[in-house]
Amino acid sequence: MTTLFQTYEEEYREGVRTIQDESAALRQLCDRKAANYKPPPATGAGSRVQRGSHITTVLAQVRELINSMEYEANDLPAAHRQTAKERIATYRTNLRSMEENIARLKADASAADRLDLMGGAERAKAAPAAADGKGLPGDLDAETRAHRMTMMDNTAKVQDASNKLVQAERLLNDTETVGNEALTNLRNQTETMQHIQETTIAVDEEISEARKVLTGMHRMMVKHKLILISVIAMLIFLIIVAIYVSVGKHSRNANTPPPQTTSDPITVAPS
Repeated sequence: MTTLFQTYEEEYREGVRTIQDESAALRQLCDRKAANYKPPPATGAGSRVQRGSHITTVLAQVRELINSMEYEANDLPAAHRQTAKERIATYRTNLRSMEENIARLKADASAADRLDLMGGAERAKAAPAAADGKGLPGDLDAETRAHRMTMMDNTAKVQDASNKLVQAERLLNDTETVGNEALTNLRNQTETMQHIQETTIAVDEEISEARKVLTGMHRMMVKHKLILISVIAMLIFLIIVAIYVSVGKHSRNANTPPPQTTSDPITVAPS
């Protein structure tokens, strides 16, 4: 594993720990049945909205870290690449589970905010009686209750919009995952094509070398053939010359008359 990939993993684990701690704190704030329950601020530091926003920010950072790990895994050696991809798949599964849990937790936080805004379930039950002018002592006036009901409706609409945004974000994450897989496949195909191109270039070079060798052999064969033809022609010429000389010599011998011999007469000496 590369140092950069290990750094991404450490940051991922740190982000997961932060999400778990913040989720536990937000879950405690949503527990209105606790003995020492005290409503948190509606806005600002320490509010449920602020904690939910912080969790969403850290979750986005964790998602980016997983994407970075996936890009880095493509550059790992083949011996470690498969192991890294399996770990990344596990991280993505954990990320989807955390997204679902956080979506439910944020919904619970919004519900708790609405209940805190209404002043508790008892006040909500007493609202119809107060609308008839029989409000409880110390209860809010009709205008304030109307404002609170309007705020509750607006909060519900915001929650619906938030749920739709979460669904859109999940769809976007799935689309991003598919895009990353497509990029990985394209990268692998590019590497395969480059390997094929390198192999083709090597084969082309070998063919060029073979062509040069064949050309040299052809030239050598032509050269040897010319030498052989020259030797054969020379031999034929010498044979013809030898035959011509032999025939000419024989003709001259045939045309030359044989030499005549003169003998002296035999004389008998007188006795």
